[in-house]
Parts: sequence; structure tokens; C-alpha cells
Amino acid sequence: IENLPGIFYVYTYPELRLTKWNVNHESLLGYAPGEIEGRHIMDWHPPENMDLVRQAVDTVMKEGFVSIEATLLSKEGKAIPFLLTGVRFNALGKTYLMGIGLDIAERKRTESALRESEDKFRSLYHEMTEGVAVHEIVRDDAGHPTDYRILDVNPSFAFYTGIQPAAA
Repeated sequence: IENLPGIFYVYTYPELRLTKWNVNHESLLGYAPGEIEGRHIMDWHPPENMDLVRQAVDTVMKEGFVSIEATLLSKEGKAIPFLLTGVRFNALGKTYLMGIGLDIAERKRTESALRESEDKFRSLYHEMTEGVAVHEIVRDDAGHPTDYRILDVNPSFAFYTGIQPAAA
């Protein structure tokens, strides 16, 4: 448990109080050892996540498993995106919610940069004055090129050639 790459947690149910955790749960969120014991599951989440978390708890208790992306708040109030999982389990006549959470801040930054890059490319592709067409080579059974297909064209290519993107 201590070697997991993310946080580990066990909450009592229905109280939803933290009863077991790994050191990453403390360190990634900026807490001292033992400082998080007994915290309520909602203590980690900003107000806008409360419905999502309530629904996730209901789902895990009904279906046995849940996985959500949600923001956790560090001790200093910093919002950190996590992929959180939960499973329902029973032990010694009690019900618990157990799960792990992975910090996905880097993934979120990468996704944002990718979207920005795609937006820039799309804008360039559609606004440039040079005609651009994306082709696919058609090969025979022996692998020799025999023809090509136009897969996509930008507006300038369509203007200059009369070949429209929808017809490509």
C-alpha cells in the first residue's frame, strides 16, 4: 500500500470517515503524518464536486465499483485533479469504501496542450491560402501503388480545384 504511485484510502460507511490511508495520501495533499485521520470524504472536495462525489459513493455502494475524475484540495487549498476509484467491501460486519487515487495533473496539462496544438493546426489548415489535400495511396495485392484517394482538403484546395471536402 505504501508503494502505490498514488493515494490509498479506506472510509467507513455510512459515516464516510477516513480510517486507513497510505503516506502518499498525506504527502501529496500536504498533511503531516496522522493529521488526516477521521476526515470526512467531502473534506477533500471543492463545493462544485459535492454532487459528483455523492453520486460516486451511491454508485459504489449499489454496484460495488466506481471510477471518477475529481479535484482534491490540498491542505493549502490547491486544487489537484485525481482519477479516483472506489470499491465496496465488508469486513467484520462493517461496510467500507476503499480505493486509490492517481494525481492526473500532468495528464490534464498534456491534454490541454494537445487541444491547443490541434486548435492551432486546425486554424492554420483551414485559413491558409495554399491548397492542401490529404491523400491515401491505394496499393495492389503485391503492395505496388496503383492509385490514390483524397481523404481531406482544406478550403483553399477546394476553391482552386473545385473538389469539396465532402466529396473527397
